[in-house]
This record gives sequence, C-alpha cells and structure tokens, in this order.
Amino acid sequence: MGTEALVARQDSLSSSPQQINGQETHPGITILHEHKEKKGFNPSIPLASVLHNEYVSQRDLEIKEGRYVPGELLPVQLDQPLLRQFLINQGRENIRHEVKNTKGEIVEEGTPIDWYNPTQPFYDEGDRIMAVRFEARDSELSFVGFIKEDPQNGKYSFDLTRPIIDMAQDPSVTLDDNGNPVFGVVKIHADEDGKITSFNTIQFSGPNVRKLSFFQAIQGKDNRPVQLPDRVRASYRPQGEIGGLGKLAFRDYSNWEKYKNDVKSRPLTEIDLLITNFHPENHGGPNFPLPDGQVYGHIAEKEYDENGKVIKLHYYAIWMLTDLQTGQILFQENQETGDLKPLIKVVADRSDFDQVSKEIPDKDLENPQKTHDVVFTAGIEKLANGRVEVTMGISDTRAGRKEIRDPMQDVDLLNLRFAA
Repeated sequence: MGTEALVARQDSLSSSPQQINGQETHPGITILHEHKEKKGFNPSIPLASVLHNEYVSQRDLEIKEGRYVPGELLPVQLDQPLLRQFLINQGRENIRHEVKNTKGEIVEEGTPIDWYNPTQPFYDEGDRIMAVRFEARDSELSFVGFIKEDPQNGKYSFDLTRPIIDMAQDPSVTLDDNGNPVFGVVKIHADEDGKITSFNTIQFSGPNVRKLSFFQAIQGKDNRPVQLPDRVRASYRPQGEIGGLGKLAFRDYSNWEKYKNDVKSRPLTEIDLLITNFHPENHGGPNFPLPDGQVYGHIAEKEYDENGKVIKLHYYAIWMLTDLQTGQILFQENQETGDLKPLIKVVADRSDFDQVSKEIPDKDLENPQKTHDVVFTAGIEKLANGRVEVTMGISDTRAGRKEIRDPMQDVDLLNLRFAA
C-alpha cells in the first residue's frame, strides 16, 4: 500500500525554505484530507516488501553496470575471554570460558560473545570510537561498551577506558548545540528466567564520553534527537496504544532543557505521529536523523506461523527526507502526471553481506533463522565523492558498513511536496 496514486494539489501555503545540500528549497503543501475521507486512513509509507523489491531491482541494475559496492564487516579484534569474564562478573548464567588440554588445544569452545547495532563512528577526545551492543550468542541480556579505532590499521578493539553500561542495548549518539555528546541506550529489565520484561531509553550528556551524566529517561526505544540550525528535533518511536508496533513521531524544542523530561510530563499522542507513517503491518524507527531533514532508519515486517508466532524478521535500512519546518515526510511530484511518491527508500539489506556470510553467525536461540534477514541502521558518514557510508548491525550478531550513492542526488529539489 503506497501513495504513488496521490495527486498533488498545491495551495497558496508553503513551508519555510530549508537548505538541502546547500540549495534552498520551498516545499509546496499538498492537502491530503481528501485521501483520508475517501480511504479512511492517512497516506502510508509503502510496505517494506514493496520498498525492498524496488531496492533489489536497483541493486541488480548496479551489478549489471558494474557500479555495485557490497557491504563489508567492521574490522574488529575483540578479546573474547575478557568479554566473557565481564558477563560472568555481572552474574550472567551459562557463560563459560574455553577449555584447553595440556597441549594447548581447545577441547571445549567458550561461549561466543557477539557485537552488533553500533553507533556511527565519532570522535571523542581525539579518538575515533563507536559504542556497540555486546551479548552472548544464546541471550539478549546485553551490555553496551566502546570500541576504538587504531589509526595505523583502521581496526577496532575494545576500549576499557570508557564507560560500560550493563543491561543495555542499541546505543546512539548525537551532538548538542555546544558539540557535546548526547548518548542514549535502550535499558532492559529482565525476570529471574532472563526474559526481558520491559525497556526504556536512557540518555546521558557531558563534555565527553568519559564524563557522561544522566540526562533523562524516555519510554520506548529508538528515540533519537538531533540539533537543527535553530532548535532541537526529537524523533520518537512510540509503541502500544499510541504507535502500535512502532511508528514515527516527533516534537520540536527551542533548546535541550525544554526537551528534557518533556514526554514524561506530556506523553505522546496521535497528534505527534507523522501524517504519512508506517502501514499497520510494518514498523520501524528514525535511527539517525540529520540536521538537514534527512533521516536514516529502519523498516521492518514479521513472518508468522499458523499459530500467530513470529518465525522470521525482515529489517531493512532506509533513507527518508523530511521537511524541516513541519517534520513531515516529503513527497516527490511527477511534473507530467502530478503523482506523488514519498521520499523514502531501502538503501541496504542482509543480502549485501552475502560475500562475508561465513563470518556472520546466526543467533543461537530457539529459531536461529529468526533474525538472519536483519540489518539495523546505526548511522552514516558522508564521503568526499558523492557517496555515503552506512554503518549497521547485521543478523543481531555482527556490525558492518556499506557504501551507497548519496540518495539526495536523485531528489528534484524544485518539486517537493509534503502532507498537511
């Protein structure tokens, strides 16, 4: 279910100009209440399967023309015994070290510790670092730690000099108006059997990673703020009564103090949801918003068995373009037909890492294939040649990166519309 059949109707209203890739643009407003009156619902983002099929077709063309760049694993060298011992010290059960015989041969493998769903690489006190989720192969009781790049060879290793946050997942980082890090994790809570019972977002701030202090707690996961030129935009992913499986929402704040504890006193409502949002069968998140309105995130769908149990997850990395003034997803208007298409696309999937599949294990859970087809967007770095490098988690066990063509190169900035 997409929005390609919508026809543009530009009223005299227009949004404030915004700078995208250094060019000023004035997105026109498209009134879409007729769509809701006719269909009974707001326009939705195309289904994950539709967006993914479009991506596969584009990738096939790139391969045919010799332009395709496959993904690669992040070069990480980790001390597995060190990571195992940390989990043992935290009271995790069923974590065992490897056993060697008198000849030094391994006779019993140790519990493998995986690393995935990192932040984008960023600089902290002169070091290029990333925060990463670590956990045992057969568990989701994770901790978040930092890895540091060796400038001589580009490889990452565990950094014991920076904080370790136990019972935490899926870190994120952005910079405030003073260039200081605002660091977030998904804090998890589990029962006696090790089953996760609840979670929320915990954010920290400080002059650097070593001096972080508690900033706020937010209900849910994948809540990501960004400093815009004149304000703070907080992207949320509400779930439950508001948001269902997980939709896109946002609020703007004049500064970081106004953002702090806002949703605690003013819980999110339907009004905060983007007009154009995920179809009820899908969900996703705004993993990495940029100051110019671009958002790199994820879209997901589930497969169920005959009993309604989830047997497989499909997560794809996506890019979308939003209007800085309204926060709404922008549409591209076809000047010949007047049709509108939301500016959202898949930019990477699990198959982009097929050439290194032997190095990417599946989770050792009840159903090892459940998370195989999963990539989870971390962040991006713009390259000098009109390309973008996307960092992501893969199959809930490893971290990788992929170079893509900058999606902004395919946007006609003179013919943008947004829903109102």
